[in-house]
Amino acid sequence: MVEFEELKDEGAGYAFQVDPGRIIFAPVQDFACSRRFPTPDFSVVTIRAQDRTRVEQVVTKRESKIEPIRTILAKLKSTLKIPEDLIIQGELADLERLLS
Repeated sequence: MVEFEELKDEGAGYAFQVDPGRIIFAPVQDFACSRRFPTPDFSVVTIRAQDRTRVEQVVTKRESKIEPIRTILAKLKSTLKIPEDLIIQGELADLERLLS
């Protein structure tokens, strides 16, 4: 997992390598921050209206908090394009290049 340093008031964010070649993003402003996140075992269920606005979101955390392998500083984060669908193909080692 890679942590994105907090930028302004949007909170930190995280990128998880969930499979070889697949990364999922977890923007913390979308989650209830707690002492148990980030964790390697969590679920997110989002209910959306027809216009795609979020109606409700539930985050379930099943394991203890983990530490990131590295942190991307806010200055660099501001230049990166985080995908709206929150899933990309690639490896965490190439994350900055994938998002530039």
